[in-house]
Amino acid sequence: MVCPSQTQPPNPNMPTFYCEYTILKNQQTRDACMTFFAGMTEADDQRELGKVNLLGRWSTIGEGRGFCIAEAPDAAAMSAWLSNWVPMADIYTVPVLTDNEHRAMILGKEPSYKVSYDMVSAAPKAGESLYFIKYKFHCGKRSEGFKAFASMTEEQDEADGGDCTSYGRWHVPSEGCGYAIASAPSAAAIYKWAYNWEPLCDCEIQGVTGDATTRAILRKAPGFAAKHAALMEQLGIETGPHHVTATFTMSSADKRAAFENILKSPTGLAKTRAAPGCHGVDVLQDPENPLVVVFQQKWARKSDWQTLFDERKASGMLDKVQEFGTLEIQHRTATKY
Repeated sequence: MVCPSQTQPPNPNMPTFYCEYTILKNQQTRDACMTFFAGMTEADDQRELGKVNLLGRWSTIGEGRGFCIAEAPDAAAMSAWLSNWVPMADIYTVPVLTDNEHRAMILGKEPSYKVSYDMVSAAPKAGESLYFIKYKFHCGKRSEGFKAFASMTEEQDEADGGDCTSYGRWHVPSEGCGYAIASAPSAAAIYKWAYNWEPLCDCEIQGVTGDATTRAILRKAPGFAAKHAALMEQLGIETGPHHVTATFTMSSADKRAAFENILKSPTGLAKTRAAPGCHGVDVLQDPENPLVVVFQQKWARKSDWQTLFDERKASGMLDKVQEFGTLEIQHRTATKY
């Protein structure tokens, strides 16, 4: 499954990177960064990520810091994404290996079983919390730790976590350290898991929240909407939602039938509704004129609509459907009433 904040399924052919960020301590900068982040939508995330596939991101709001795991075709793509945030935060980045890659490296062959990474950005289980773990082998224990990890059977690996559910684990072999995200029913459960490795490594554990929860918490702060609107205006960034009314008047019943075939195709309404930033499309019929169809659309921002419109125009679809009749497009923004 692909979790809500995960942009694409994990790609084993792309390098994986770990990032740890700390928002700059200047209070004005921290406030602006948190407000900007909290106001972002999934469409915003997809736009700013570029070629990066964000697998998961977790925050510790009280410290103004957090962690993320992402895939990218190269370090340049990661840098391009992170350049959006470096004016507001210090960001440490390092390439990492999954359990499967790390075991293969240590063993010199493919491991006997593979660990799934399909739940990296999942919410915690009901009644549980998310915990982020950073481990580092004790001085002189790295080789022993590698062997202990690589020699585990699938049954031993699953039993090692006890009541905890690992959503993902990543390693930096050259530094003898690594990271993990897990759901656990209690602090005792997560510390018990870490204690299994106490003879070999130190573990730093923090309770964290994923993007959806972090944003929900920040948006509930008193005065958030006004603060966010003021920040967007200051930055000159368009805000939404944006409403579009497209009225199509067919020239004949035959033209309407042909138009409906396009609407039902994969490149028709389904493509519009799946487009980044589209919050929904209602198709309305004029009760007095069956040749008139109205499309009521809601978008996160006008630019989201414009991106799809330009794509339709470049593909020739817009010219094709206009052969069936006339199209009138109206743009509206929501009021404060």
